[in-house]
Amino acid sequence: MQKQSYRKTWLTLAAFLLLFVGLSYVIEGQQPEKYPAYLSTSPSPTGTKAIYTYLENEQGTAGRWSAPPERLPSENSGSMLMMMEPSFMPDQEELAAYQDFVEAGNTLFLWMDNPDGLFDLQTRQQMPNPAGTTTVNDLDGEDYRAEVTSVFRLQERDTDDVLLEDEAGVIALKRRLGAGALIVAVTPEWTMNSLIAEKDHAALLTKLLDDATTNGDSSLLFDEYVHAGENGAGVTTLYPKWLLVLVVQALFVTILWLWNRGKRFGPIDIPREETVRFSDEQIQAVAAWYQRGRYYRDSLAVQADYVQQLLLERRGIVFNGDWKVAADKLSSRARYLPADEIQEYTEGIAEVVEKPSISKQEYLLWSKRLDRLREEVEHR
Repeated sequence: MQKQSYRKTWLTLAAFLLLFVGLSYVIEGQQPEKYPAYLSTSPSPTGTKAIYTYLENEQGTAGRWSAPPERLPSENSGSMLMMMEPSFMPDQEELAAYQDFVEAGNTLFLWMDNPDGLFDLQTRQQMPNPAGTTTVNDLDGEDYRAEVTSVFRLQERDTDDVLLEDEAGVIALKRRLGAGALIVAVTPEWTMNSLIAEKDHAALLTKLLDDATTNGDSSLLFDEYVHAGENGAGVTTLYPKWLLVLVVQALFVTILWLWNRGKRFGPIDIPREETVRFSDEQIQAVAAWYQRGRYYRDSLAVQADYVQQLLLERRGIVFNGDWKVAADKLSSRARYLPADEIQEYTEGIAEVVEKPSISKQEYLLWSKRLDRLREEVEHR
């Protein structure tokens, strides 16, 4: 019966687990998969992967950069680093490394909605809401139609080359830094899959890339570091150091406590009783026979005789079916059961075994009480 109860419990838990997994699969399966934005390996709607694939196929020089900026080449190689909408603000050391890369004769192309504070760039908010479709002018005075969602415009210096502007201000500029150049545009949305073919976005993208002069042997790198790369947050950056130290100390104390309590970790030792056949199978077969035949009264009488025999062997109490005599002697030397409980059990069992038949409920009740009497006698 106990095994059947365990089996029923496990089946119920397995059913709930399968139901939970099924519901989670159905609910999650209806949600569109989310991809990281502005990564050259991500098929997100931002379109960076499409531009990377196009440049790789057309020029064969596109590559990815996921290492810290300190490892960027410091020589004049005419390379260009494409930084698409950074997901975090680089620290001062990283900004200095990027600047060294540019001043060495390379180009950094920054696409960002509001690059204020990066590389000494300054912006100003020119309007409360995006301009929407507007007319964009280039250096040659040619007009383009474009969608501009940024409300910020770049503040140019006298030495800057204004590449694109609209009536609200500068949209893209080129700034000389050392032997290299920094090109900035506040319109990363032009690269999105849904917008790149709209209006004159493709022509504007081509024009800005042409302004980023590189030599024939130069490489075009997409900066993955500003999104993830080796800059991915680790445990030491997610949690404060005092908390990590506390966790390590708690783990160490736990190991010492387990060691002190005698806990040992190793292979699982299977009890011999689980693999060896013993002679109690006959007892189990007899018990099953009593249950199937509903011989509750007979089974209870056998248990009562066994307790009676234990009283004789363990306590030296002799009685010929008079359980009241046993109750008086057992109560005086009982250690676990109270005297009134012993009195109740012994008087009750005498009446039950005299009945011609008993119900299953009575059998279970008195079988449990006889077990308590047996434990009292055995654990003297």
